[in-house]
Amino acid sequence: MAEATARSAESEDYFWKLERRQTFQEPDDASYQAFVRGDWEEAQRIENDGRDALRRRFVEQGFVLRRVRVVESPITPYLQWEMRALRVRAEAGEEIRVLDASTGAASP
Repeated sequence: MAEATARSAESEDYFWKLERRQTFQEPDDASYQAFVRGDWEEAQRIENDGRDALRRRFVEQGFVLRRVRVVESPITPYLQWEMRALRVRAEAGEEIRVLDASTGAASP
């Protein structure tokens, strides 16, 4: 996440991100840390508190972040947390598409 954040900061107008891993560690993210502790309410509060800053970046500054998130079943706890975070990001203006991994699978 830190690398993607640094790279997006270098871009003036847009950034594309494709995510496929079903579990990930984000030790620098306060919301993620709350999730790891099992404090879902705090994790969501932290995400919600960051919405306005994200909105300013996406809307007021004209920055476009386009994200494609590939999801597999069964849904991991990490993805449950991330989907909540992505909802806030989408509400702030990030362009997000979620794809079911099985829709892109090759036929036998």
